[in-house]
Amino acid sequence: MGIFIDLNESLSEESQLFISFKKVKDSVIFKVTDSEKEGVKGVKVFLDDLNLGLTNENGIVKIDKSVIPREGIVRAVIGLYSGSKRFKL
Repeated sequence: MGIFIDLNESLSEESQLFISFKKVKDSVIFKVTDSEKEGVKGVKVFLDDLNLGLTNENGIVKIDKSVIPREGIVRAVIGLYSGSKRFKL
């Protein structure tokens, strides 16, 4: 139950998840932030149906760009909260 208590404290009904990404050499870095532009830990990040993993303590997932599609929809999901953005390399 602790994770849900922490989640409720950090995300309210007004909260939204925002996704940004950038290419760095052979990788793509996806960052998930809240409405206050703080990184959100433990968010599941998907590119279409491909699970890219969970965000770290800074809200980041780093993926080798050779293993992901060149474009699609990136989704960030934690509990009842989600956000999405079109992705294209």
